[in-house]
Amino acid sequence: MDTTLASPKFASSNRTSPKTSSILAVALSVGAVVWLAAVTTGMAHAETAPQTAARVTYADLDVSTADGARALLGRIGIAAKAACGVKTHSPLLPREASYHRVCVANAVDAAVKQIGSPMLAELRTQSPESVTLAAR
Repeated sequence: MDTTLASPKFASSNRTSPKTSSILAVALSVGAVVWLAAVTTGMAHAETAPQTAARVTYADLDVSTADGARALLGRIGIAAKAACGVKTHSPLLPREASYHRVCVANAVDAAVKQIGSPMLAELRTQSPESVTLAAR
């Protein structure tokens, strides 16, 4: 019976060379570092403290009229958006946009309650932000 043995020098092997393994390890490490940097940057941005209060002047408005109350409601909305911080659109932080929306709505409601104008309160209940739609 004849058998042919291949010399180890020419034998085919499924093993990867040490150089290929080290290149793969470096590539995976770099990828992990980039991913980690992106995640922590997103979290750091989300954790920055927004402005907690904003002053709205309305001495020039007559809030007992619809036009004056509407103008004041617009000013309050702008100030509430500034107080709640930048609206975030990120696939890493998908809930941030809804948190911002709730923050703005709560800030506007608190300001309207603090001012105590019936016309302003009526316009606030009619504003599109406070309309809730039922889903099927």
